[in-house]
Amino acid sequence: MKTNIDINEKWIIGGGKTKAGTNRRVPIHPKILHLVRRYYENGDSVYLFKDPEYENYRKRFHTAIKHMGLDKAHTPHDCRVRFVTMAKNAGCDEYAIKRLVGHVIEDLTERVYTKRDFSWIRDELEKIK
Repeated sequence: MKTNIDINEKWIIGGGKTKAGTNRRVPIHPKILHLVRRYYENGDSVYLFKDPEYENYRKRFHTAIKHMGLDKAHTPHDCRVRFVTMAKNAGCDEYAIKRLVGHVIEDLTERVYTKRDFSWIRDELEKIK
């Protein structure tokens, strides 16, 4: 929902599949901020995109893949694979990547005792050029 976005502070609260991924604050990368802003400011929906239901998202995803002439075997999961690969290639901290994609952090020291400022995760995300 748009109420989960702070367009001025450039973050979004999202996730819902797992406990680690649910309701986490994630920075919006500068390269996609203009897209998020356009959808945020336009339209009458309370959602950033018209219909957040996963099945409808999958249909739109596959329509876009076909329209771009890409291999129709691509899945929405490929976006996560690409993001993690780009983050690792950019030298992002392993724990930042896990926080960004909503994975469980098993390491007790990192999960419980390490307190990170939000600026840290933003800086890690912005290593991806």
